Amino acid sequence: MTEKNDVKIKDIIGKADKLGWISPIRKGKSYPEMQLSEVEKCMFALLDNDYMKQIDRWIEEKARAR
Repeated sequence: MTEKNDVKIKDIIGKADKLGWISPIRKGKSYPEMQLSEVEKCMFALLDNDYMKQIDRWIEEKARAR
């Protein structure tokens, strides 16, 4: 994996966390959980910059709703 990909993955994980898509690690688990639909959105964002922009819009909308 290239450094560019590493940066993009970290960026997507950060955005998913801002949207509340990543659940805290539950007792007995060694990893945080996500809904399959949210994982799918993150995977699309890895491949499609337009989808990444959509995630950015969702973050902006969530910030305005607070």
